[in-house]
Amino acid sequence: MRILYITFFCKPFNSIPSLRTNAFLEYLPEEGIEVDVLTRHYDSGELAGNSFESTYSSVEEMKEPYRVVDHIIYTNFEDNNEGIKFSEKLPSGVRTIYNYFQKDLYHKNWIKYAIHAFEKELKCRKYDFIVASYHPFVSLHLASLLSKKHKIPWIADFRDSFIGVTEETKVSLIYKKLLLKKVLKNVSGVVSVSKAMNNQLNKYGGKNGRLAPKVVVNNGVDSKISSKVDSQDQDTFKKIEEIKSESTLLFVHTGTIYEGQDIEFFLNFIQEYNKKHNTSIRLVCVGLTKNQIDFKKLTDSGAIIFDRVSNTTSIRIQQIADVLIIPAWYPKRYTGFVAKIFEYIHSGNHVICSPYPVTDLREFLVHFKNVFIASGFDSMENYIQKVISNRDNKIKTPNNHPMLFRKYWIKIFAEFLKQLKKTD
Repeated sequence: MRILYITFFCKPFNSIPSLRTNAFLEYLPEEGIEVDVLTRHYDSGELAGNSFESTYSSVEEMKEPYRVVDHIIYTNFEDNNEGIKFSEKLPSGVRTIYNYFQKDLYHKNWIKYAIHAFEKELKCRKYDFIVASYHPFVSLHLASLLSKKHKIPWIADFRDSFIGVTEETKVSLIYKKLLLKKVLKNVSGVVSVSKAMNNQLNKYGGKNGRLAPKVVVNNGVDSKISSKVDSQDQDTFKKIEEIKSESTLLFVHTGTIYEGQDIEFFLNFIQEYNKKHNTSIRLVCVGLTKNQIDFKKLTDSGAIIFDRVSNTTSIRIQQIADVLIIPAWYPKRYTGFVAKIFEYIHSGNHVICSPYPVTDLREFLVHFKNVFIASGFDSMENYIQKVISNRDNKIKTPNNHPMLFRKYWIKIFAEFLKQLKKTD
């Protein structure tokens, strides 16, 4: 079997989504499935690890339409500044309609390069499936176009939520639902990182989105990624070490915290516990996204915030922490597992989840002895007192449960593909 994986994120770009692509490339061949990747070119800043966010232009640095490196096809890419500027000047309702007909305003100019690369380099290869990774939406749109033209069944891979984690306006929800229904009209299957995302697709994806076969393929840990402090992160790491040395306990969260997650439980607990016991438990948050959480709320509560670091540095920070925290999703906002959960548990460190995690998250967490699900202040207090008493004697042994690793989840994905092939 052979698949084409369409994604905006692939090595050597330094991003968490790239790890999912890399894992498919590495482990699917072990299951008898060859993989080619159709992705975009990265500029020199991105390739040097100086940028954690993808930019919208690479034409000036890559003159040829595409470049082939092993099984990866890097295509050129250019921005759509004129279209974006025009859209921003439109009234809200008109802008929504305009954006709908543009499909993916920010990334639409990639399509011509991607289709050119497919026609010249990939059309001759016999693909059993095209798999397209959302986000951004353009990957799904491209897969749908190629599927219709070349009669290749395609599968949508939702590593992010389509509907989103914040309250949707009626207009934006209608816009997203229309896009989703249209693109999923010819989809043959759906892959997502949680049951919650599949539930969203059942609700918003139209008849075909609802009836399409679905499977949960979570991210998991890549055991080959080392825990080391990258040179550009040395100052951040030293500061966090200093905070730990001056604290009774160091609580750590790495990555984004969304408005739909219960970080307030930990903020309130730390304040109350420190006051009651005259201790100095501190919370450090690394790599938060400003538009997803109220920074002032965190800092006013005593949290210390650091900028984003590389994945290897993040893993090292997780190892030196005393406690790693999982702010549970509020049920109405839940859109999936935070990818860092797998790294947290694998570290062997103490992992604490705030009360009332949604069903599939709870069902996952109960497999692991180093995870504690709090039920309130009293249960949390008792657990933390045990952690404090054993702080100096704690030996962290990596948790090697199979469900933590990418290879486990990709084997599930491979079986899903093989089953679809049988019924095709």
